[in-house]
Amino acid sequence: MTDLHPGAKQRYMLQQPLGQGGMGIIYRALDRLTGQTVALKRVATPTVQYSSNTQTLSISMLSTLSSGSLDRRFALAREFKILASLNHPYIIHVLDYGFDECDQPYFTMDLLQNIATIHEVGCEAPIREQVRLLIEVLEALAYLHQCGIIHRDLKPANVVVVDEHVKLLDFGLAIDSNYARTEGISGTLSYIAPEIIRGEAPTTASDLYAVGVMAYEIFTGHHPFVSNTQADLIQQILNATPDIAAIPASFRGLIMWLLAKRPADRPRDALTVIMQLIRALGEMV
Repeated sequence: MTDLHPGAKQRYMLQQPLGQGGMGIIYRALDRLTGQTVALKRVATPTVQYSSNTQTLSISMLSTLSSGSLDRRFALAREFKILASLNHPYIIHVLDYGFDECDQPYFTMDLLQNIATIHEVGCEAPIREQVRLLIEVLEALAYLHQCGIIHRDLKPANVVVVDEHVKLLDFGLAIDSNYARTEGISGTLSYIAPEIIRGEAPTTASDLYAVGVMAYEIFTGHHPFVSNTQADLIQQILNATPDIAAIPASFRGLIMWLLAKRPADRPRDALTVIMQLIRALGEMV
């Protein structure tokens, strides 16, 4: 068992790792206080990573803060407190948070089982089911944005389907929209909006771009930009127009709207996208 902070160690018994990524390690854990089995995520020290296989660039949400500082601890505590306050059926529930013996943060959340990504479920589903899943993502996103939170790492791996409904996961890069600023590229390159690559600050429109990429993938079975190199993918995200021939005709305009190169040219909010999805589905009848 990996040690936690003495207080946390008394409460949580780590059982086995469930997965590892650029933002940390997730364990199955027993909450001795409640008797509940939870997922406990130990957040990694801020790093920048790139993988040619996954086209992933990752920077910790608080990488600009000095390691071990009181400011860093305060900011992390504030961030997790915000996440723990979220209450939406399509968003993972953060239960508790704290710091381990190495002063690294951890938080606990609901343990999800028998999950699949929205891509795995959506690509094989009928059009109505595809639209329903996308609407659930957008409902969760509308709630987040109304709470002043930008997710910044929306991708199929972070949008899973449990008992036929979506759950948004992994808020390791989430930021308060009131304090968003330019601080380098953060997220998964394949789903990063063009303005982020250009060095602009993230906005809610950046999250909507990522939804557009996922919607394109669900409708077509592949990413809007096909590339074997990071440099080529970046150029396509910035300049190329995706082929929409394989997308059902009534949805093509909406997908192109979501994938607009400039954030000002995208839908103003998630609720607008929901209305357009419903309208487009109605046009198919």
